[in-house]
Amino acid sequence: MLLPLTGEFGFFGDQVRKGAELALKGFRDEGREIELHFEDDQCLPRFAVEGFQRHRTVNNVQAVIGPGCTGGILAVAPLAKQANLPVLALLDANREVERAGGVAVLGFSSEREPELIADEMNKQGLKTAAMICETDAWAELVCSTFRAKWQALGGSLVADELQRIDDRDYRPVIRRALGRKPQAIYFVPAYNGGVFLKQLRELNTKIPVFGPDTFGTKEVIDAAGGAAAAEGTIYAGVDLRPDKPSQREWIAAFKSAYGSEPSSLYYAALGYDALRIAVRALDSGKDWSSALKAMAYDDGVLPDVRFDDSLMARIEPVLLRIAGGNFVRYPGG
Repeated sequence: MLLPLTGEFGFFGDQVRKGAELALKGFRDEGREIELHFEDDQCLPRFAVEGFQRHRTVNNVQAVIGPGCTGGILAVAPLAKQANLPVLALLDANREVERAGGVAVLGFSSEREPELIADEMNKQGLKTAAMICETDAWAELVCSTFRAKWQALGGSLVADELQRIDDRDYRPVIRRALGRKPQAIYFVPAYNGGVFLKQLRELNTKIPVFGPDTFGTKEVIDAAGGAAAAEGTIYAGVDLRPDKPSQREWIAAFKSAYGSEPSSLYYAALGYDALRIAVRALDSGKDWSSALKAMAYDDGVLPDVRFDDSLMARIEPVLLRIAGGNFVRYPGG
């Protein structure tokens, strides 16, 4: 696996790793001898390339799961194509990755999330917004999609700001944005949603905040200094509720293995299901692409997974809201 196990996005890699290791335990309980190697890409393209090459030449893997960040996926894609090594990337199943080719992706459309948010803001009667975007390939893609959709709906961006991804002091950009008197803020954090919310609420306790799926983890609430600062944030993401018995059993198994439930059910489920999908594809006797296209994966934690002709498996995002320290469907919970 090729994941950000350290760095600002390490919480994502940690949850994916734990999910995959739970799947690995299941295989070993069945008597399967499967080796799972990990390389840390820190969500940075150059480390993704280095990790991919180590998997290929040192670990001698049959397939790579990851990367989970747009920049890393785009860096690895041509190498995977050249080496003819199967790759199942995670999370960012956007059009830019699809155009690059060379990898399969299990995730959701990065472009669909900001479109949902723009539609919701328009339905709420909002006319002006401030957008703050971190300098990250995925974040900039999300911001450009939101900008186009919001303006097509007749909305105005009274502030359109960039924040360096390594700069955790958001107060200057927040003050500039608030000075333009927006009705709402659309913030796209690659990593630091909680830090942003904490600093924003120290300056303004009322302005509505909208954003992408990176708001949907317990780490965001912790970094915000508690539930109060995050309260009411509306974001687009994947909603996994333990409705099916198999999901409830899986959560119980996760808690038994690690002492607590996943801080992000979606991220942990990605790791669990990705490993099972990869093993199933390798076991099929078909080539990687044909195996994924033919696969009907409906016995995992994620909603039913189907890969299209471009090897994209996109889970439909929905609107969610942070309420009382929990993540609930919006509207209505």
